[in-house]
Amino acid sequence: MNFQKFTTKSPTDALKAIIVVTVLPAIFLVIFTNPAEAGPVVVVVWFILVYLAISTLISLRLYTRYGARYDLLRSLRVGFIVASLPVAILGLYSISQLQPQDVLLLLLLFLSVGWYLYKMHTP
Repeated sequence: MNFQKFTTKSPTDALKAIIVVTVLPAIFLVIFTNPAEAGPVVVVVWFILVYLAISTLISLRLYTRYGARYDLLRSLRVGFIVASLPVAILGLYSISQLQPQDVLLLLLLFLSVGWYLYKMHTP
């Protein structure tokens, strides 16, 4: 079997493919399902798809724009960290538990984790 046709030529092609694979099902779930009737599994799948789409989009942007400073692993790490904040806020909002102090606590947690990882991986 020829696996050459399944491999990508660059990491940006793979990141673009991940964005397409995550965004289209997330849009499909928003349009064609009702969260009250779909159940918790569909809601969790939607949040996972949104998280992957946001993190991959951020990673792709960092990798293509700042390729000299952000290698693929570092851009993926930053994308996963940055995507966690809006998805956590969306999650709290979806269960009607979002309050201003929660946003401040999430922002503080986000900044502390980001600072720790920055210091841990900086020579």
